[in-house]
Amino acid sequence: AKSILMSQGDFGSSMFGILDGIVSVIFVDPHERENPVATLSAGQVVGEMALLTGERRTATVVARTNVVALEITKPAVEQIFAKAPDLVESFAATLAIRRAMLDQIAADHNRQLRKMLVRQIRTVFSGILAEAEGQETTACGSVRSSTDRSWMNLKGDQRPL
Repeated sequence: AKSILMSQGDFGSSMFGILDGIVSVIFVDPHERENPVATLSAGQVVGEMALLTGERRTATVVARTNVVALEITKPAVEQIFAKAPDLVESFAATLAIRRAMLDQIAADHNRQLRKMLVRQIRTVFSGILAEAEGQETTACGSVRSSTDRSWMNLKGDQRPL
């Protein structure tokens, strides 16, 4: 238990069919936070994304219990596809589901990152932002004061409303 079966970022020349035991699939985000993606057990495969797409491994897989797994290499998959080419569709469906899970984690991370950056920017520019309260900024970068009803672009040129 707690053994790493594969690590995010590694190249993958095989996938594993889990015969017995439980593994956790974990995506490590750019801030080194571990995000649980899935828990897999007997009858499921892991590591197929890297093997089938040629991309690096997109997650780390850790054994939660003692695991017995069958390693399935690229030559073995080639033999399987030669006899049952329709399996490509099944694998693609599984890949699409798993990719969507990773994309959701990335989207959640981006939302959190954006909120954190907004807080940091507001802290750095807190003085000017406090002064700007009561003013609206237009999409073109002009500022309209809610009190004097005139427009001023960021170059300082004024023009009437």
